[in-house]
Parts: sequence; structure tokens; C-alpha cells
Amino acid sequence: MDTTDVFQCETCGLHYRDETIARQCESFCKEHNACGIEITKHSLETASRAKKLEDVKESVANKKLFYKSYLVSQGRVLRA
Repeated sequence: MDTTDVFQCETCGLHYRDETIARQCESFCKEHNACGIEITKHSLETASRAKKLEDVKESVANKKLFYKSYLVSQGRVLRA
């Protein structure tokens, strides 16, 4: 993870590009002894997971397309 201008919530450890959001996270965590989803959705960790999920979806789509192309090249009929 690029650590340039990254701010961390000292309570839960999540990282943010925006210092204000990191402070909001820390305040929420201390007050509620839990993380707030409206705040944590801005964390770098959440963004990283979302990117990985998109990569997996793209990989699956590519594999399906390859398989369909393979079946067509083998003269097999595809059914809807």
C-alpha cells in the first residue's frame, strides 16, 4: 500500500486518504466501540477489496467467453 498521505484510525487500524475521515472513524470507533459502515466504506482496505472483487468478476467473465469460443471452435452447439 502506498503510504503517501495515508491516515490511520488509531482505534481500528483502517487507513484513509483523507485525514478528516480518519478522525471521524476514530471518533466513531471510540464512542460506539465499533466501526461505522458509512465511514469505513471510504477506507483504503475497502477500496482494495472492491478492486479484487471486480478483478475476479472480470476473470470469470473472460473464462466463460473463452469456453464458449472453444465450444464453437469444436463445432458444438451452444444452447441458451
